[in-house]
Amino acid sequence: MTMFSRRRFVQSLGLGAGAALLGPLLRQVQAGESAPRRFVLVVEGNGIYPYSFLSTQARAAIDAQADQPIGDQLICYRSYGHAAPVEVPGDALATAPCLGPLAAAGGQPSLENRAAVVLGLSSTVTGGGHSTGFGALSCARAVNAPATATIDTALAALVKQQTAFDALRLGVNARRGDRLSYETCAYGAGKAAPILVNPAVAYNSVFGSVGDAGGQQAFAEQKSLLDFSRADVQRSLQAFGGSSTERLKLERYLEAVESLQARQQKLLAAKSALLALRPESPATSPLYQQGSLPQDWRYLDLLEAQFQIATASLLGGLTNVAVIASGTGNGSFDVFDRTVDKDLARHDIQHGVLGDGDYGTRCRNAAAAVTRRHVALVAAMARQLAATPEVGASGSMLDHTLIVYLSDNGEQHHAVAE
Repeated sequence: MTMFSRRRFVQSLGLGAGAALLGPLLRQVQAGESAPRRFVLVVEGNGIYPYSFLSTQARAAIDAQADQPIGDQLICYRSYGHAAPVEVPGDALATAPCLGPLAAAGGQPSLENRAAVVLGLSSTVTGGGHSTGFGALSCARAVNAPATATIDTALAALVKQQTAFDALRLGVNARRGDRLSYETCAYGAGKAAPILVNPAVAYNSVFGSVGDAGGQQAFAEQKSLLDFSRADVQRSLQAFGGSSTERLKLERYLEAVESLQARQQKLLAAKSALLALRPESPATSPLYQQGSLPQDWRYLDLLEAQFQIATASLLGGLTNVAVIASGTGNGSFDVFDRTVDKDLARHDIQHGVLGDGDYGTRCRNAAAAVTRRHVALVAAMARQLAATPEVGASGSMLDHTLIVYLSDNGEQHHAVAE
């Protein structure tokens, strides 16, 4: 497979952003190529200011055609003077305020030639405000309820192959007691897809069969419950003849149970890979050790735990599509991390970014630290995939993977999605 390079990405912008991102890989899927095609969608809530990704060279290229120099503007698109895409080939992306983790460091290779930044895209169809809800991944006005399937669902149907999970949807949100979130992904109109927002639950869902005694017991109990449910539904179906509504409901329930059973069988069959790839257990990993008080929370560590689970799942062939949602949705964005700011949660930080004086500087530094940590987690995932040869195809696993990092609402906290 030819590497999906930054240059090919930017050159194809004339086809539309969706075609540019997905076209090359999807054409290979539709052509029947057997090598895996993987997609990772990292969605950050609260908005991402364009300056975060604006490199020195990109800034100069925009200034050359702008109505006035953009300088240190956090939101600069309204100053653009160009009417066609401006490409900056060979850009030193790591000079951008939040893209430093892409640079070579500590023996790790640079990812700058494998990455592309696209600024200035409009998505007014999705809305704006605090969050576009399901709209970010469906390109539809769907804040409170899905209007259609999100792109992860569509991609999973194309590239699932024989993986245990059609799509692995993980994340973190502001409600610490939640296990699931229904605010970002969807199977179809009116059908939200759950995101596992408790990393310990996510860990056991993927690695429970090879986890500690408690995890293995929970996995065995789930297997017994599914076996019982399947037998019970099959007995009940015998009482319904024809094509009654009740029978149809039972048949759909049976399909769901059998799908979960098939997943369990695939996880059991992947025992060797799970043992080799499983991250450190929630019982011992410091990422999971969060204080009981709100001011002790470190949501970025929990996000890192979810990245570890997603990366291991990709490496182990458990899924070809992953979504990692970070404080997305209208009710989940006010996440808190005491290592970023000991007093301010994400919502207050974003409100202060455009402020003046020391408080504005404090909030801008905090917001940049959050986005930089996201980039570092994406880079760590990419480097692990790059270091792993693709089985049955040329190149590395990263050569067959597309990672997209985007905001769930646009260019700022109260976005207008222009």
